[in-house]
Amino acid sequence: MDEGVVARARAWLAADPETRAELFALIEAHDLAALDDRFATRLRFGTAGLRGEIGAGSNRMNRVLVRVAAHAVFRHLSGLARQKRCSSSSASTLGRTPLYLPETRRP
Repeated sequence: MDEGVVARARAWLAADPETRAELFALIEAHDLAALDDRFATRLRFGTAGLRGEIGAGSNRMNRVLVRVAAHAVFRHLSGLARQKRCSSSSASTLGRTPLYLPETRRP
């Protein structure tokens, strides 16, 4: 097996508990094709936003990828706010979405 894709998959195990069982099964089965499909690339943000198959990996829709994308949008809006090109409340509102709250504090 390609140790690079296996290392990325093992690192993902800690990052996304919701897809842990799916990913662990692929690692144990030595399914390099499935692991490569999930980790060879990252979903790209297009005109329709982020769209893809739900599952484990950087090439699937999951909580980790949504958090990374939300953080990127937050950083972009924060930069625009520092340049006075948008309201600072735009970035801070995104930072307070339920996505970032612990399970016990979600509405």
